[in-house]
Amino acid sequence: MDSGGMAGAMKIAGVAIGKQEEETIDIIYRHLQESFPLIEYVERESILGIGEPGRHLMCYFSLDAGGLRIKFKGKDAVHLTDSVDFIALADETVRLFQKNEFRSKHKERPSPRASTAVPCASVAPPKRYSQSEEEYLIAEKIWTELGDMPDEIKRLTFDGCSARVYNALRLRGIVTIGDLCAYTPQEILSTRNLGYQCILEMYRFILVAAGKNAEAYVLPQFSPREIIYETAYADYLAHREEYEGQYGLMVQCVLLIADLKLAEREKAVVFARFGIFEKYKTLQEIGSDMGLTRERIRQIYAKSKRKMLSMRLPLNVLREISDLAQQMAAASAGGFLAFLSIEGGGPELADFVCARFFKQNLRRDKLSADIKKGIAEEARTAIIAQKREKFNSKIGGLLIYPAKKTPSEEFFEKLHTEREVNSEDETLSAFEYEGRTYACESFLERRVLQQFLKNGTFREIKTQSLKIPFRHWFYYPDFQCLTHDGSMVIVEVKPLFRMLEYDNIQKFRTLKAYCEEKGFGYLIIDDRNHSFEAIDVHNFEFEKQLMRELDSGREMRFGRFHEIYRSTQANIKNFLTLIKSQGLELQTPFLLKKARDKTS
Repeated sequence: MDSGGMAGAMKIAGVAIGKQEEETIDIIYRHLQESFPLIEYVERESILGIGEPGRHLMCYFSLDAGGLRIKFKGKDAVHLTDSVDFIALADETVRLFQKNEFRSKHKERPSPRASTAVPCASVAPPKRYSQSEEEYLIAEKIWTELGDMPDEIKRLTFDGCSARVYNALRLRGIVTIGDLCAYTPQEILSTRNLGYQCILEMYRFILVAAGKNAEAYVLPQFSPREIIYETAYADYLAHREEYEGQYGLMVQCVLLIADLKLAEREKAVVFARFGIFEKYKTLQEIGSDMGLTRERIRQIYAKSKRKMLSMRLPLNVLREISDLAQQMAAASAGGFLAFLSIEGGGPELADFVCARFFKQNLRRDKLSADIKKGIAEEARTAIIAQKREKFNSKIGGLLIYPAKKTPSEEFFEKLHTEREVNSEDETLSAFEYEGRTYACESFLERRVLQQFLKNGTFREIKTQSLKIPFRHWFYYPDFQCLTHDGSMVIVEVKPLFRMLEYDNIQKFRTLKAYCEEKGFGYLIIDDRNHSFEAIDVHNFEFEKQLMRELDSGREMRFGRFHEIYRSTQANIKNFLTLIKSQGLELQTPFLLKKARDKTS
């Protein structure tokens, strides 16, 4: 009889029943089926029953003088005319069978054997099968296939199967495919060493022998994944969005496995330990919440984890796990474990995933070391970025645009080296940065240029590629820089004490006039980011004494200048401020006097 229902008009002991009785039986059947999908109708001499194959009937129906008689397992019989809540009785029956109050029936019966195989020498006690497992369904499919097979197929032996399947069947006295017909599915499933994988292998073997497609019942294979702990944190940062999507699928698989394997208390412990639905908790925290000791929680967790790592899972769950494993193959396994450790549940979930999906033990020490190293490196990178932003902000504040900014990409592209830098020191004359060669005339220029390149201050930099008319020759500024907004800046690098010299100040004025004409910016700077234009530090006593001497004598040698310089505790910035504000002229060797041209 079909397990999904009764075909045609429903009968009991050959007597057709009314529509009301038929509807009542159908309601009870569907209600029981919600908890036990494998139930089916069972017809006997005088009753119609409902139950799982190989187990006690949950309920049965018969006809007597009172009409339809309904008997639930463990309850008194009632009639349809009685005022009874059949759904409540069905729920009590479901609870009884879920607690395994009624074990499987196992009747030893002699079975004719088609071969002279050795009789069963070792048969395990009958096993119980929950409705979540697919073994019974696959066993039934085997018997369905056997009924349509020709004799030449039934005479084939199981020599092509693995040694485990072959030996387990030999213990039952089964040598050929036809020998299976002498046994029921329950008897085959109770055979020692014949588990879920063996049943699948046997079924595939029979399908292949019959020339049918066996791909639908191939057990998913999980190959070990390579975990590179040294790059786990970097992979986590690179594939974080992918891991977020995989995390949802992984949690779904964990929930499926937990529902199949664990009781309610075990699931509560595992979910708290894995950080699913809540923050990851320690054993002590879980014990405090549940009123149990830390040691008891550890025992429950260890037992539950062993159950969840078992390969004895329904085929549909194994396929979901296989699909997830294939998705994980697109990115680093170490990166996904780092994701779980940092933001996806915690180290216990990472340990479970490593064993369940990657088939190896988690090296927590290596993963933790890489994560700590990665976080420290990220912190260093953040500090470098802050320093870079601070440096670029300072340089940006020192840039001077005498006229309105002019977009200068085309002008900048046409620039080429106007003067080759010659130096006996090869390390000074040129250096490479990111595949480009830069020439410098001094170590001071080189330090400034390296700071600009390292911090990305400008979009592009060229050296000695511009000449500006100056007196009877040309003046070659050190760097020509293209800013990120497309304007051009000319940079002149000089030590602070050289900015005092009259000839250099005349060059600076020429540079300023050229930038006013072209709409470029300019910057006169030393290696400590002291800008010529920005220095404005007054020492009024120093200025007073120095100007009094100059007003009287018109010029000053180094000896007298040094006396005033030390007595007033002046510094080079005070001196440069005085030269700019008073228009003084400093020549080499040291001679200070009022300038002939006070034009600023």
